[in-house]
Amino acid sequence: MAKRKVRKRKSKWLIYPLLLVFVGVVWINTRQSFAKKEPAAPPFETVGPAEHTYEWDKLTLDEKGRRQYTAADGSVAKVGIDVSSHQGDIDWPAVAADGISSVFVRVGSRGYESGEIYQDDRFHQNVQGAQAAGLPCGVYFYSQAVTAEEAQQEADFVLEAVREYSLELPIVMDYEEVLKPTARTANLTTQARTDNAIAFCERIRTAGHPVMLYSTRSMLLNHFDLNRLLDYPLWVAEYNETTQFPYEFVAWQYTDRGRVAGIGPDVDLNLIF
Repeated sequence: MAKRKVRKRKSKWLIYPLLLVFVGVVWINTRQSFAKKEPAAPPFETVGPAEHTYEWDKLTLDEKGRRQYTAADGSVAKVGIDVSSHQGDIDWPAVAADGISSVFVRVGSRGYESGEIYQDDRFHQNVQGAQAAGLPCGVYFYSQAVTAEEAQQEADFVLEAVREYSLELPIVMDYEEVLKPTARTANLTTQARTDNAIAFCERIRTAGHPVMLYSTRSMLLNHFDLNRLLDYPLWVAEYNETTQFPYEFVAWQYTDRGRVAGIGPDVDLNLIF
């Protein structure tokens, strides 16, 4: 009798490992079944500025020595200038007759030390003269905003100044680096500068105007968060044979030493794509 009891006890203990194996197999199969029903996670996508598609071998010089660009589809970039009181009195019919097809006029500036906003002395004269000569016209404001509130203040100043005009081209925030230690923007962070650009552009856009951001290639690449500026067309300044700015842009200021009939001093020349 004692031997029979021992055998039964051994048989009972042999069942437990078998049960554990069975439960484990069922659990694994159940997990795999649920895993199959879960939708696959979408692939990770990096959001960022797209690269431009300009082909610089299509960049040539015209008879006046100005850059011209003809795309593969035959479209030709417009030749433009941007002017301020620095150009003095301008003979606008002579400008129009000299092959210029677009104009950006400075509406005003903020002092890089004082922070005061002032209107360009020849703003009204230049807008009226350019439009009377049949030239499509936009305006730009030279910003030295250090906060989003100041950038909005600048935008409001521009909107009030252009209220009496019907502009054919965008309103531009000209946001440049001042290489002086006394510049109020000298210590701005990339985040703050980007915040300010967005504040200006959104204020202009909300008022119903197209908007654009102008700066140098170096500034755009090193002092702005371009991932946050994807909604705003860029106007790049770089005085070289071609611009090395790799991302999408709609205008390129390629020199500040252009010569145009009707304008005494040198003037900035641009290609508007």
